[in-house]
Amino acid sequence: MACLGAVSFQADQAAQVLPDPGVVVLPVVAVHGAQVPWDKVVIHGVPVVAARRLLSMLRTSRRCWSPSGSPPWLVRPESASAAA
Repeated sequence: MACLGAVSFQADQAAQVLPDPGVVVLPVVAVHGAQVPWDKVVIHGVPVVAARRLLSMLRTSRRCWSPSGSPPWLVRPESASAAA
């Protein structure tokens, strides 16, 4: 799970340096060459998707965002984005 921790850390770092506090930075892991159950799972608040599904997920993500500004399937209250 160190990879997921690193991805979350990098997302938090990006959220801290972006000038617009309204921008929410969320981590995503795209997996190449391995099976991902149902093409997407969420582990410790980080979505893990099959690489072939990443583009379609990003294209449709704005439609599924909640009024709080985050996709409802991502909850990372400890992240820097959540604190903004």
